[in-house]
Amino acid sequence: MSKPTTAERKIVRDIRIERIGLVEELKKHFTDDLRTGVKLSLVEKGANVAESEHFEGLLVQSERSTIDPAKWLKLYTDGLITRKQFLGALTVVNKAAYEILTPPQIARISSTTPGEPQLRITRKTGPEFEIGELVRRLSAEFSGPE
Repeated sequence: MSKPTTAERKIVRDIRIERIGLVEELKKHFTDDLRTGVKLSLVEKGANVAESEHFEGLLVQSERSTIDPAKWLKLYTDGLITRKQFLGALTVVNKAAYEILTPPQIARISSTTPGEPQLRITRKTGPEFEIGELVRRLSAEFSGPE
């Protein structure tokens, strides 16, 4: 789903966007630096869990696994997998392809499939507001009528 042009934009008012934006601003102001600090502290102390009275934070390490392309090709050339199986598992990284081919060449051999729609909330430009005002607005948003 590409970004719509100004002429294509169909705008509706939705109070939930304000609520999400307010919470994101609070998160940015209060938790982002705290989260980084907790991660650094856990690593420094050789721990993987931090706890408080009501919450627990677990430090988890994500992993990304890839197959060595040369070894994958060898499985095919040795006849252990079919051409269809070999090609079915391949993905060519655009960045690497752009080092070899021109954009028109890449466009001719590429396909694009729509991904899952994402809701991106961005803060509008305008007057700044204090964090206290943000908290009051958020409180009013959640206690007021829908």
